[in-house]
Amino acid sequence: MIVWYLTVIIVLLTILSLLLWLLKNALHRKIILACSSLVMTCVLIVNPDIVNWYQFIQQQKALQLAHAILKQPKQVEMLLERLQQAVVEHPNDAKAWFLLGRIYAANQDWPHAHDALLQAYRRHPNDIKTALFYVETIWHTQGRITHQAHVILQSVLKTEPNQPDALLMLATDAKEHQCFVKAIGYWKRVLVLFPKDSKMYKILLEVIDDAKKQRDNCK
Repeated sequence: MIVWYLTVIIVLLTILSLLLWLLKNALHRKIILACSSLVMTCVLIVNPDIVNWYQFIQQQKALQLAHAILKQPKQVEMLLERLQQAVVEHPNDAKAWFLLGRIYAANQDWPHAHDALLQAYRRHPNDIKTALFYVETIWHTQGRITHQAHVILQSVLKTEPNQPDALLMLATDAKEHQCFVKAIGYWKRVLVLFPKDSKMYKILLEVIDDAKKQRDNCK
């Protein structure tokens, strides 16, 4: 699946951007803008392409902050209603469909998330972020990477060959089909994106070693 802390941060940024859109008070808008800048800094920190990054502590802080916002049901419900109205009034607005899908996903409402992100993907098929989140909803609703999802992920890699989320989903799918050689190949492509002393690097090494053992047992 998509790297969990990136998903949390993107959901958090989505909610902050919606709050900025809804709030009229200038002071409140400044506060939200400041929070958005802080979260964007966290995104840059945890990006796998950046070597100098804070690790576990920053990830935990982002997770706690996202959970705190999502524990306010009235606020989330208001955002949801506004977005539902927005896509009715502007059905070709890919961004509105995308944000609606992310709110549904944050609430674990995967069927509705799938439908909304499908609309976003149809209107903006070349956007990598939209494509990846749409594939994630396919995985949650279908329980597997379908042929369509596989084609989308391969298309993402043609545009961005080292896109870690696409590589990880393809690796997991390959392992589930016992295609261990393919899975190992995808994981190795992700491995080089992380510092050797990082937690993710060590986890990937363990996953690769386990896949090699399973591959050998199949011979």
